Amino acid sequence: MIAGAYPHTGRAYRLRLALDDFWSQPPGRAAADLERWCGWASRSRLGPLVEFAAMVRAHWDGILRWATSRISNGVLEAIASLDQAAKRRARGHRTADLMAMAYLVAGKLDFSHVIHTK
Repeated sequence: MIAGAYPHTGRAYRLRLALDDFWSQPPGRAAADLERWCGWASRSRLGPLVEFAAMVRAHWDGILRWATSRISNGVLEAIASLDQAAKRRARGHRTADLMAMAYLVAGKLDFSHVIHTK
């Protein structure tokens, strides 16, 4: 291997490791740590990392919101998936039927106490 063949690799890797540490920081330090990282990345003169730091700043509020709540949009994606399953089960029925099917699928209703009469 030729010495000095990849001069920027070490710096890029240190930036990556520093950002990995951000995700496990306590919420109170999130803003300061992320600001410090963005400054470091912006001054790094590594094009992709400078662009990524700009993207982080563009989504600043959402990233810090995640840092305090630890909630992602996974819950919304799961509900959308259940809604798609309800649409498949409804098979062309009217809107009211579709809404009822969506509530039945996504509502996780407990029907164990319902008395069946014939």
